[in-house]
Amino acid sequence: MHYGMTKLEEDFYADNLYKVVQLAPCFYAAVPDWTKFEANRTIMQFLDYGIYALNGPNWDSQLQLICDNFNFAVCEYCKSLTGSQGQSVKSEQYWTINGLLNRFQEFAD
Repeated sequence: MHYGMTKLEEDFYADNLYKVVQLAPCFYAAVPDWTKFEANRTIMQFLDYGIYALNGPNWDSQLQLICDNFNFAVCEYCKSLTGSQGQSVKSEQYWTINGLLNRFQEFAD
């Protein structure tokens, strides 16, 4: 719909479109089992260690930092992220909270 609105002439929509319903994806984040018990001692502390991105530009040194300071399960989980798309730690914290609470919610700053 958004692509069409930018690429097609306005008259097309004026003549043919009466209503649009756009729904956001309906899901909740699945969090790893260890996160349920370790969230406050892991992902929520990554920023304190200077880790701002998972699989980011300094991933090799940051992965070593994670493995040196967190338990084996966290280390192995983070190793599995190698080669995947980078994610900000803040974003992962947000999705972890949503997954732990089993609902989607916005947090005010």
